Amino acid sequence: MSLGIEGKYPDTSHDSHSPGYASYVTGEETSCALRAMSARAARTPTSKNNFSGVVVLLKNYTSSEGLLEDFSEIEQISDHMKKHEKPVGEPEFGYYLAGLIEAGGYFGDQLLEILFFEKDITLAYYVKKRIGYGSVYFIKDKRAVKYVLRHTAGLKYVLDLVNGKFLTNCKINQLLKHDYGSKFAGGAEILPPANFSLMTNHYLAGFTDSDGYFGISTPKDKSSKLGIRVKLRFVLGQKDPTILQKVKSEFGGSLYHYKSTDNYLLELSSLLQNLKVIEYFDKFNLNSIKHLAFFKWRKAYRIVQRKEHLTEKGLLKIKLLGKSISELIK
Repeated sequence: MSLGIEGKYPDTSHDSHSPGYASYVTGEETSCALRAMSARAARTPTSKNNFSGVVVLLKNYTSSEGLLEDFSEIEQISDHMKKHEKPVGEPEFGYYLAGLIEAGGYFGDQLLEILFFEKDITLAYYVKKRIGYGSVYFIKDKRAVKYVLRHTAGLKYVLDLVNGKFLTNCKINQLLKHDYGSKFAGGAEILPPANFSLMTNHYLAGFTDSDGYFGISTPKDKSSKLGIRVKLRFVLGQKDPTILQKVKSEFGGSLYHYKSTDNYLLELSSLLQNLKVIEYFDKFNLNSIKHLAFFKWRKAYRIVQRKEHLTEKGLLKIKLLGKSISELIK
């Protein structure tokens, strides 16, 4: 892939939610599965002045459809969300689990580990309950918990659920390295990377529960009515750009490469991109605290959609929503 022009990284200097993600992993952190966690630290730099690396905007993967101020031809979304639903059947849960593992999991020798933010411990226990085996541990001195599965029947069930649902070779290579086909699938083939539409299943919900971020920025803008522009951001970060490129191809966005850490970041922030994100997560619900972040982010979108962000009262509501999102990960 050829890199494009050097450019500014996404502006988070006025972001109401600019987290410093902890580096959770030890031992196996050199694996491609857990190295992806380090991408989170580069995803949202706290200011322009403290970032020393070079960021490259990839020319072939950028778009900028519409401004938030222009809703004349965009379908209106409802103020109300449907009742929250978790993945129902095994195929649905399989796609969700594949996304969750691809973003924050690791297959070792008769071992599956999935890392979660400490406030997502209920999600870790939900995964344990759905699989029927495993244990959940707090990671000492880290803001994280870990789901660990070693039980043969549990690993067989997981393989049945996720085989053929991964989008990259990273997890597939781990399965092949440790001979999961012979050990847990009766010699069945470990399937190659899949090619499905993200719009059709829970995969991206699982991936986002592990590796996504919703943010609200209010940078100064002389061209705006109140001198402040509202920017709603959905961000994903990874060491491998493959999945980010797929998200980009279906949802839009701008893809950046952080040279100093060799991480990639995808940002969706235009009107049409925000709408696609909302339509997806309205249908395939998040199951971590990011569901609450999305709910608040979605409310901010509705305020903008009603053009209330052009009033002092509406703008204050948006700023308070952004602050509330930031409180979720403290």
